[in-house]
Amino acid sequence: MRWRPETSKESSRRSWRQRREARRAAGKKPRKPKHQKACAEQVGSAPSSTIWDMAHHCVKCGRVLTDPNSQRHRVGTDCIKRYGSQARTIHNPEFAAWTARWARAETDRVAQQVKFDAEYQRQHAAYVEALDRWRRVRSGAL
Repeated sequence: MRWRPETSKESSRRSWRQRREARRAAGKKPRKPKHQKACAEQVGSAPSSTIWDMAHHCVKCGRVLTDPNSQRHRVGTDCIKRYGSQARTIHNPEFAAWTARWARAETDRVAQQVKFDAEYQRQHAAYVEALDRWRRVRSGAL
């Protein structure tokens, strides 16, 4: 074998014992933080946005309506033959209340997600710093 001058790469090469000691000194690799996802409060399924306008008296002749089908059509049996159905739908007040609950729950979820994102950014910055230090210790630079 020919003699070669010692290069900087060969002189910086460490023995297996030195590498093992560096790995032991470095310890375990830092854990990467997990990104959390905020969950909205359960508000249930949406009720119908419209409901039937029920009448207890015929809108044409004023008689009292006892049949639920007649109440929905808002006319009695004689008037429905003559004038046809007068059924109509109106806005459901429960739907408006549900929409307000849903909007409040969504606002709370967004606020919670902002907190989670800020915490993740802080944890991620600390993780990058710890990982860099771990790599330097493991390589023997520290």
